[in-house]
Amino acid sequence: MKTTLSNALIDLLSAKGVSTFFGVPGDYIVQFCLEIEKRKNLKFVPLSTEAGAGFAAQAYARSGASLGVVCVTYGVGGLSMINQVACAYAEMTPLVVISGGPGRQPQEGLLLHHQVKSPRTQLKIYEEVTEYAAVLDNPETAYEEICRAIDVALETMRPVYLELPRDMVDQEILVPKEMTRFKISIDQGGLEEASQEMVEQIQKAERPVLVVGIEVHRRRLREQVVALAEKLGCPVASDFLARGTFPLNHSQYVGTYLGDASESGVQEIVEGSDCLILLGSLMADTNLSYHFLRMDPNKIIHALGHQMTIRHHKYENTSLPLLLEKLLTSPKIRSKKSKFKARQLPRFSLPELTDKPVTTRDIVQITNYFLQNEKQLILIADTGDSIFISYEIQADRVMAPAFYATMGFAIPSGLGVQIGRGERPIILLGDGSFQMTGLEISHCSRYGVNPIVILLNNERWGMLQSILPANYNNLIPWSYSEMARLWGGDGFLVKTPREFKEALWKVYASNRFSLIEVLLQPGDITETLQKYIGDLQKSRKVNSR
Repeated sequence: MKTTLSNALIDLLSAKGVSTFFGVPGDYIVQFCLEIEKRKNLKFVPLSTEAGAGFAAQAYARSGASLGVVCVTYGVGGLSMINQVACAYAEMTPLVVISGGPGRQPQEGLLLHHQVKSPRTQLKIYEEVTEYAAVLDNPETAYEEICRAIDVALETMRPVYLELPRDMVDQEILVPKEMTRFKISIDQGGLEEASQEMVEQIQKAERPVLVVGIEVHRRRLREQVVALAEKLGCPVASDFLARGTFPLNHSQYVGTYLGDASESGVQEIVEGSDCLILLGSLMADTNLSYHFLRMDPNKIIHALGHQMTIRHHKYENTSLPLLLEKLLTSPKIRSKKSKFKARQLPRFSLPELTDKPVTTRDIVQITNYFLQNEKQLILIADTGDSIFISYEIQADRVMAPAFYATMGFAIPSGLGVQIGRGERPIILLGDGSFQMTGLEISHCSRYGVNPIVILLNNERWGMLQSILPANYNNLIPWSYSEMARLWGGDGFLVKTPREFKEALWKVYASNRFSLIEVLLQPGDITETLQKYIGDLQKSRKVNSR
């Protein structure tokens, strides 16, 4: 049996539930983009930049699709998107990058436009930020390579790269009757040994604590983790990246751990544990704090990807889903009935709506009051104090680059979520982030989406200024609210708590995209960011000794 390469690629991705493809059409990829556009049941969503398309595609995957897909041209397109693919790799997001490429015919020494060093330069670069990279230049093996790429992305929860030579788009390729699908081999004996050792450690412990990480969200393991938590009867925290993965209203949930910046009571519970169980958590400075990295490894059980570490024992080729299955069926696990102060979800009320200058504290309080009645909105935050404001906001679902900490994430991610998944986002970002990718918001009218954007304008990179004051942190002022109106949206400039509250309620009722530009006083940062910077500075002092 045979089919064309473009049909095979589109059909195999569609079979995994992909209905929206993002990208920037360019000379080497336009023909493939046209093939997507011909499909009535699929959407090809072009954005203005490869950065925007890359963020939008991975947000589409993060918000519930099985895979994100982004299409770019060779060289100038693919190389413009390295940062976004690196973010997907670092934060465990299954993303398929489809790049056009040079044709298969030798060029007799002639350089091709967009080429850098050699025709394979882009492939080699992508090998460093993906789990699998291939050029689909062989009609006999192309189908298997596509299948392998998709399998690798879903097995590892990481990006893959496929380069499509421009003369292969309509090329007939072989569809094999049988083939071996990629699947990571699990060491069943090692997994059994690891689960038994883990059970022993838990049963010996007096103060076990469960910390939920991002892999739980990526692999849709929330129900299993909730069941395990209830079986253990211990407190549960989430890491910074996985906020919203464990139900906020669960009686065992104590909050998000972030070292010295943790919300009240969480740090004491996590750091006071004699058996800390990290499930799918990235052990990183920005995700669990600098302070966490100094904790005693003898008290830590860590399961991530296909590895497990229990004290100083390391197990390879394990599986988090299979581990949870073994723990849930183990008769040896008995409820610890730990004594801890249950977290009470606060019932928020409006602060006094004064005409004084609005502060980050006002934004947190008013947004919390708003979101407690509008739980269907997904909160998307960008890097900077915005991400720490989002930490103080009690949202059921949160998306942010809390580990990789790239800027420019939020606006295109909001588009990816609403265009691809139909879910309305409330987007929180600073003026520095907006100046990177914020112009993508101009596509809202084209695609009929109405995200709510809260833009914090202090005319500087505020977080950097708080860490190391310098003139280079100052930004050129833009008229953000006016720009929103020029692009067909609603724009509001607010200076007081009263104006912010009124604007937020107005934009929620609007069918158009809306941008609330909040003018902040210089130096106004959240308490959480202040504590986080203190933790960072304390860590640097310790490491310099």
